[in-house]
Amino acid sequence: MVAWGVLTYFRRPCSVRDLVQACRYTKKHGVFAIALAVALHEKGLRVTFHTDPDPEPKRIERTCYARASALRLPVKPAIRLERISKIAGSKAAKLDHFSEGDRQVDQFLI
Repeated sequence: MVAWGVLTYFRRPCSVRDLVQACRYTKKHGVFAIALAVALHEKGLRVTFHTDPDPEPKRIERTCYARASALRLPVKPAIRLERISKIAGSKAAKLDHFSEGDRQVDQFLI
């Protein structure tokens, strides 16, 4: 839903069906953040993806990282929440929050 809203805001029309395919949605995993970044980039938006290293990426994530590399979509180290606030202010949209082992993970779209 957030991806569709972003594409609509930036006047990049896209059907829901096309967006679901572009984000590589699966019932088992939903949508990975890297897949969302690739989809937005493929729809013409300028994207930089920030993340921590994933010790056990799923196959679909590896495919998306390879696609990001082929598209020259920048993949950079994660940004601390305080820095996100300074960079984006109220323009950041929180996508997700989850636990991964002993750490808490927040995903934002800026």
